[in-house]
Amino acid sequence: MGSKYQQLTHLKSFYSECKKQNINTVLHAGDLTEGLGRRQSQIQEMFLHGKTELVDYIADNYPKMPNIQTFYIIGNHDTWVNEDGFDLAVELSYRREDLVYLGNNNGKININNCIFQLWHGSSGTGDPIDRLYRVKNKARRMRESGLPMPNVFIAGHIHCMEYGMDVIQNMALIQAGCFQSATPYEKSKMLQPMLGGTILCVQMNKNNIKSVSFEPILYDPIENDY
Repeated sequence: MGSKYQQLTHLKSFYSECKKQNINTVLHAGDLTEGLGRRQSQIQEMFLHGKTELVDYIADNYPKMPNIQTFYIIGNHDTWVNEDGFDLAVELSYRREDLVYLGNNNGKININNCIFQLWHGSSGTGDPIDRLYRVKNKARRMRESGLPMPNVFIAGHIHCMEYGMDVIQNMALIQAGCFQSATPYEKSKMLQPMLGGTILCVQMNKNNIKSVSFEPILYDPIENDY
């Protein structure tokens, strides 16, 4: 949020779809914001330029539905806001109890005995042939390091959408989409974001996945949706 290319109408529509399907938990792998502008010309892509402006806008405009909680991590753009003692997540917690912070770049949550891990990352644009490459690579490094493995691994950052399974670990892999249309920066890199979210249904057999289904909810970009 805060970008001239945000897709707030579609974000609200996605939450309405969640409500329609009686979903009470939304997972957000970051970023929440466009940040404060770190690369050249980025500030021209933004309509909000201050920390307080960003928090006020999110608190007032991020979708809020009865009985739906959003669990989120902050990504690299969000960390640009956290300077001089300012903490985006803390400030939001005072205003929106339905937005629950899980961590900086990484976070885990147990939902009905299914462990979800959210990861954002800060580099790379994804492999155009294999959009799950960075997710698979991250999962492999976690496994080789002996780290506890989740049942579902969800990655943000590259604005693409893809799904798969790690058959070795019996782990669902998700590269999350986004709610921001192509910015001039992305167009200069010949990148095309995939707009939308995913409805995920996981059935567990004790601590392992029994079945999983992915339902992508896709949208076409809206101009000047801010």
